[in-house]
Amino acid sequence: MKKETLLITETDNFDPNTLNKLKKKFNVIFGVTSQKDMIKKLANIQYLHVRLKYFLNKDLLSYCKALKMIFTPTTGLNHIDQDYVRKRKICLISLKEYKKEIRNINATAELTIGLILNLTRNICNAKDHVEKFNWNRTLFLGNDLNGKNLGIIGYGRIGKILSKLAKSFKMNILYYDIVKSRRNTTIKSLCRSSDVISIHIDYNKKNHNFFDEKYLSLMKKSSFLVNTSRGEVVNHEHLLSFLKKKKINGAALDVLDNEHLFLTKLHKKIISYAKNNQNLIITPHIGGYSKESLQKAENIVLGKLLK
Repeated sequence: MKKETLLITETDNFDPNTLNKLKKKFNVIFGVTSQKDMIKKLANIQYLHVRLKYFLNKDLLSYCKALKMIFTPTTGLNHIDQDYVRKRKICLISLKEYKKEIRNINATAELTIGLILNLTRNICNAKDHVEKFNWNRTLFLGNDLNGKNLGIIGYGRIGKILSKLAKSFKMNILYYDIVKSRRNTTIKSLCRSSDVISIHIDYNKKNHNFFDEKYLSLMKKSSFLVNTSRGEVVNHEHLLSFLKKKKINGAALDVLDNEHLFLTKLHKKIISYAKNNQNLIITPHIGGYSKESLQKAENIVLGKLLK
């Protein structure tokens, strides 16, 4: 019997044991070199595994004539045209279906703590200072986390893990979620009271640019904003304006609006600002990109295919 074909688009840090199991059951195409190369390989595949490098829009998916299932080791799905996938009746498997299994995947919450520490202790700026052969600690007066208020918007899996980690620093936790049972305050009160606000909400059309000047204007001038969810939930233009006018103390972004279109004018604008100012940190969507977490996530979603 002829084996069906599985295309795995991104191969770095892929679990070799999982790959060997897949090769026993499927004809595995391991890796693509570009989107053009990907298009060539899509025509006759039945299964597709993708991370975040490629945006699966209608045009790209139209090349998949025999596609049955898409696997993605992510909870956010804005890198896939879900309407077209439903129209084509292609099954989409993501981490959203495995809430129990992913409880101990901590990478994004751990990165969030790292970004908070970077903001409050000026770690990146101090490193750059020394690499320029300077040694003046008075330029980098920081703030303790002990006793500060951390406001978490989106109190699902990652929000709860972050809460536990932050409590080890003896921070006070405020949290708000669309689900009423997952909130201990209102979002307005959270914005007014928090020394650090961390966003952990799913992206959908309803919360596009959700965190804009309405909420930014409620923040204290001494407070920080961190976003490790999806770039589209924060209005970047409004954030830049508040940073430039020093209406908030700083921000850290692990995600940008429309990452699949990198570099847009907005990307260049916000990255140029970060390059020339010390109150904005940007990292390239590395939240879930740890060796352990990535392999756990991929083994979970591909486990369905192996079974």
